[in-house]
Amino acid sequence: MKLAEVDAMRTFYSRGVGQIIIASILFTVMVLSVGTAWSATPMPEFQLSGVGDSTEVVRGQDFQGKVMLVNFWATWCPPCRREIPSLVRLHEENRDKGFSVIGISLDKSAPDMVAKFVKKIGVNYPIALGTNEVAKSFGALGAIPSSFLVDTNGMIVKSYPGYTTYEKMAKDIKDLLN
Repeated sequence: MKLAEVDAMRTFYSRGVGQIIIASILFTVMVLSVGTAWSATPMPEFQLSGVGDSTEVVRGQDFQGKVMLVNFWATWCPPCRREIPSLVRLHEENRDKGFSVIGISLDKSAPDMVAKFVKKIGVNYPIALGTNEVAKSFGALGAIPSSFLVDTNGMIVKSYPGYTTYEKMAKDIKDLLN
């Protein structure tokens, strides 16, 4: 083997091992953070334009005293679209128990496009048009969907970065409602 080939293999091997180690660490952190409890923090205040059947303005303070699941999503996001039927079901099953889902769309498209999408798929909970700043104030780190479970005292008690199953969210919501 030529010296240049040996050097190329060493470089490839060292980069590959380093990439595997970094990927393993990131994966472990992500798995440990999904749906985990954290130190409760106050839900940021927000006042956003509503879309679809939502009121003119969606305010966090209008849901005081309720358990809420604040979900950041977009119409173009496949995991978000896959998660919406679970959110519709959770809202339907628990709204009479003092619970609400609040969807905050991070779409950059026209509000009427979001409204048409919401109507087409039968969303039954309030939808607002959000911004990256609002998402960051909740602690969303750029990945969507991202959801935040808020207790009756207005404290964020759990976060769900990425797609989360109905079963996981339903259990956590049930624990807060009891």
